[in-house]
Amino acid sequence: MKKLFSFALGGVFVLGALLFWATNVQATMTLKVGNESEISFGGYVENFSAYRTGQEENGGVAAFRSVFSPEFLFTLNKEANFFVSGRFVKEQGYVMEDDIRAKKGLAPLGNDYYDQTDFEPYEMYLDLNLSKKLHLRAGKQFIIWGESDVFTLLDVISPSDGSWVPPAIVALEENRIPQYAARLTYGVTPDTSLEFVFVPGIDEEANRVNISAPTGGRWAPYAEDRPAAAAPKLYPNMMSDFGAAGYSPAANNTILGPNVVRKVPDSSLQEARYGARLTTVVGNVTLTLADYYTHNYSPVVAYNGVSKVTKRELVEVGGVPTYRDNNYFTPNFGVEYRRQNILGGTFSYFEENFFKGIIRGEVAYYHNKPYNTYDPQAKDSVVERDTISYVLGIDKQFYAPWLNPWEPNRVVFISAQMFQDVILDHDDNIRFINTATNIEQVTTRFTLLVNTGFMHDQILPAITVAYDPKGVGVIVPAITWNPPWSSNYFVELKYANYFGDSYEWLGAFNEKDSVFLRVRYMW
Repeated sequence: MKKLFSFALGGVFVLGALLFWATNVQATMTLKVGNESEISFGGYVENFSAYRTGQEENGGVAAFRSVFSPEFLFTLNKEANFFVSGRFVKEQGYVMEDDIRAKKGLAPLGNDYYDQTDFEPYEMYLDLNLSKKLHLRAGKQFIIWGESDVFTLLDVISPSDGSWVPPAIVALEENRIPQYAARLTYGVTPDTSLEFVFVPGIDEEANRVNISAPTGGRWAPYAEDRPAAAAPKLYPNMMSDFGAAGYSPAANNTILGPNVVRKVPDSSLQEARYGARLTTVVGNVTLTLADYYTHNYSPVVAYNGVSKVTKRELVEVGGVPTYRDNNYFTPNFGVEYRRQNILGGTFSYFEENFFKGIIRGEVAYYHNKPYNTYDPQAKDSVVERDTISYVLGIDKQFYAPWLNPWEPNRVVFISAQMFQDVILDHDDNIRFINTATNIEQVTTRFTLLVNTGFMHDQILPAITVAYDPKGVGVIVPAITWNPPWSSNYFVELKYANYFGDSYEWLGAFNEKDSVFLRVRYMW
C-alpha cells in the first residue's frame, strides 16, 4: 500500500509539473509598499525520490520526499532587509526501513518520522547596515566558512543533516542546518574585513549538531546484514574501569548490556559557540584567518560509571528454594559532543598566466581533539590528540571542442581536491566509534567534480567521485535537464555506486547503491 501510494503521489507531482511547463507560468512577484519598501516572494517545490538498485525486498523504494519552500524578502529601506523562509517536508514511511529495523530488533519508525510540517521559520534573519563599514545579520541563518566542496573541513558553523540522503549526493548547501546566530562584519579597509560570530545554541535540540540517519534507517551508514556486534566491540575494552571502580562481579552476578545515551549540548550560554575571522584580498589572492570555539561534531563514547542494582531473588540451591541477593551491573556510556577550539584559515588564488585557474585550500588545527581508544589504560576510553586537517583544491575550465562539436566554445569545469587529516601524537589504539576500526595517523581522501553542458545548457552531464586510497569511495554520474521553454524547472537524474570495505568511510554504504530523481519548480 505504501509503495502504491508513493507512485500515485509521484504521478500527481509529475503531472502538475508538466502542466506548469505547458503554461510557462512566471510566479515571481514583488509588491511595492511605500516609497522605499517592497516585498518579494520566491521559493520552490520539488520531489526527491530514490530507488535502491539490487534490492530484492519490497521493491527498493528508498526515498520519496516532497518539499515546499516559500521565501519572503522584506526590503524595508536601503539600510535594512528582513528575510524569512519556510521548509515543509512530507515524506512517507518505508517498508524497506521497517524490515531493516525489524532485523535489528527495533520498532518501525512512524509514517510521519521524516515530516516537517510545523509552521516555524527555516531561515529568518534581519540584515542591518549599522554604518558604512558595519553590517549585522541576526537570526536563523547559514554561516559558511570554507572553500571545499563535496565534503566540509573548516565549514563547521552550520551543522549538516545526513538523515534523508547519503553522502556526496546533494550539494553541501542543501545539507546545512540554519542556526540562530549573530554575525557582525566590519570593513576595516576596502580589501579587508573582520567578522564576529555568536551562536547561542537556542535551536531545537535535534538541530544543534550534525543529524545522522536513524539506527536501522535506509541511509544509516551500515550494511543491513553486518554483524550486530560491530559497534559494541568498543565497550568491552571500557570494562577495565570495572576493576578500577572496585567492581568484580562474582560468578552468580550479571553484567547487563551497556546503557548508551546521546548527550546533545544544552541551550545554556556556557554551551554557546563563537568565533572571529579576518579576510583580506591581496591582488589575486584571498586569505582568511579564523578561530572558532565550538563542539566537535564527531562525537566520542565516554564511560560514565556503573549502575549497580541488588535484587533478592528466589533460587534453588541443592533442591531447596532459597532467597539470595544477586547483583546486576549496567555500564553507562554517553555519546558526547565535547568542546573544541578550531584555529584555521583559507586561501584562494587565481593564477592567470600558466594554469589559468583557481588554486585554493583550507587548514584547521584542532587542539586536544577527542578520539575513542582501545587503550585499557585510558580511564574513560577517550584520549585527546592535537590534529591538523587540510584540503588543497584546484578549479579549472578548459575548452573541449572534441567533446561538444556543436558548441566548440562550451567549456568543461573540473574541481579536484585532496583532503588529509594528520594526528600529531598518534597511537594504534585510536578507533572509530561506530566500526571499532583503526584511525590511521594520516588519512587521505580525494574528490573530483566534472561537468559541462550541451544544447545551450539544456542538458548538463556531470560526475562526482570521492576516493580513499584504501579502495573505498563513491562514483556519482548525473544528468540535469533544463527545459528550453522555462528556466523555472529542472529534472535531475543521478546514480550512486558506493564501493569498498563496509567498515571504512563511504564503504559503509556499499549496499546502498541507488538511483535518484529530482524534479524542481522554482519561482
